[in-house]
Amino acid sequence: MTDNGDGTYTPSPAISFEYLTNDASSNIAVAEAIQADLAVCGIDMKIASQEWQVFLNERKAGNFTMTRGGWIADFDDPINMLEMFVTESGNNDPQFGKATAKSAPDWTEYDNKIAAIKSETDNAVRADLMHEAEDMLMDTWAVVPTYFYNDIYMQKSNISNVYSNLYGFKYFLFAEAPSTTLRLNLASEPDHLDPALNSSVDGACLAVNSFSGLCTYDNAGNVQLDVASDYTVSEDGMTYTFTLLPDLKWSDGSELNANDFVYSWNRAVAEETAADYFYMFDVIARNDDGTLNVTASEDGQSLTIVLGSPCAYFLDLCAFPAYYPVPQASVEAAADWQTNPGAWCQEAGFVSNGAYVCTDWTHDQSMTYTKNPYY
Repeated sequence: MTDNGDGTYTPSPAISFEYLTNDASSNIAVAEAIQADLAVCGIDMKIASQEWQVFLNERKAGNFTMTRGGWIADFDDPINMLEMFVTESGNNDPQFGKATAKSAPDWTEYDNKIAAIKSETDNAVRADLMHEAEDMLMDTWAVVPTYFYNDIYMQKSNISNVYSNLYGFKYFLFAEAPSTTLRLNLASEPDHLDPALNSSVDGACLAVNSFSGLCTYDNAGNVQLDVASDYTVSEDGMTYTFTLLPDLKWSDGSELNANDFVYSWNRAVAEETAADYFYMFDVIARNDDGTLNVTASEDGQSLTIVLGSPCAYFLDLCAFPAYYPVPQASVEAAADWQTNPGAWCQEAGFVSNGAYVCTDWTHDQSMTYTKNPYY
């Protein structure tokens, strides 16, 4: 690096690369700021901006030299910012440990450390292991923290009882407004509305308002029961049993019971589903055939889950969209459901179990949700 004597530098050999970002003005502004800083060092950084979904797909495929990455925690435990980088995670955009990546490091030690963190019950030991995993991640220099942002949104003063949790999910189901219609501008159209397949905050906002899980969040950010009326935990913290509310129904009027959770959770971890968040179910023990150790009572009114080890944040997981139930009959009614698992909810009218049902959808323009009569 040659000092030019005017506060700038010239590298030898010359350095030039492309920075991939989406086309939002705020993110382009961040790219330009990084570009200006690197220019002082004589580094030529070109900016490539793409439409949001194109950008997400390119980033997920690892088609970049340098890219903007942003993440909001999914639940109240620091492991969620570490486990997303295990080799087989659907959110491992840097391609750590991937055989297809040209210079991916041997990531076995990291994968094993994350597995140890998940099974460790001593909080002090667990914290030490997480620091070790964080050091391994930072030592790659493949993930460079740049800045953090808050979840800021505008809301008219005559609207009340709309709230957002720490993870960016917006809850509209208790809204009070001058009329019966809310008009919202969330962002671009999510790639998936299937709660098992969605991995965007925008899609999660739609999921928490159109689907319901065992748990949810209140306006203070506390976990509350949703379609469950009660739950018990065994003394060793390994077995959770949820009792469901009586007479639950899907938006088409058909019965919803504990068997729907057994089906949905096993579908979420199935290889053919290819869900980005499949690893969030790793806390649940497996049966000999590889399925999750989750069972429904004979009457379908209770759900029993056996964990691999105690999990302090399990109720948070039960409030996360990937843990929501989906209707098996609708999922498997789609012509290509086995090869396109999200096909069942790509048009208006799909069956859900939350406060709202999608009744109109003009792709890449607008969506209309109306009250679910069975919620």
